[in-house]
Amino acid sequence: MKIRKGFVSNSSSSSFIVIGTNVDYDYTNYEYDLYHGEYEFGWGPDMLDDITSRINWVMILAKNEQDFDLIEKVLSSVLSKTQYKKDFNRFKKCLLQDINNERQDKSCPYAYIDHQSKSDTENLFLDEDKMKKFIFNTDSYIKVDNDNH
Repeated sequence: MKIRKGFVSNSSSSSFIVIGTNVDYDYTNYEYDLYHGEYEFGWGPDMLDDITSRINWVMILAKNEQDFDLIEKVLSSVLSKTQYKKDFNRFKKCLLQDINNERQDKSCPYAYIDHQSKSDTENLFLDEDKMKKFIFNTDSYIKVDNDNH
């Protein structure tokens, strides 16, 4: 995982999220597979509105076990464990290795959010309802772009 902190002098990429207000939590036929969504949020231009990319985004923002516990709480409020548990645990293990600079599993994806900011993390992890709306509302999306077009 690549985290850039502070000022970056030659940056040309940016990203932001939009949290929708549409309440549609019918995901009966959904199964989380981290590879069916984006997990490298960098150059763009992309507008990612699929649930898997939104889950991956939130998981990459996680900084510790407590953050992952909150994500799992939000996921389990809408999805059954069989819908998300296998890949959730695998991705969590990979991301915790990255957070602790202890990457051992070479099969882990290289996951990152280019130029992520601390405020993004604080806002989503301080408000469980906001995180739930971001992940599950059909109007939520991630916009990734750059200034080279």
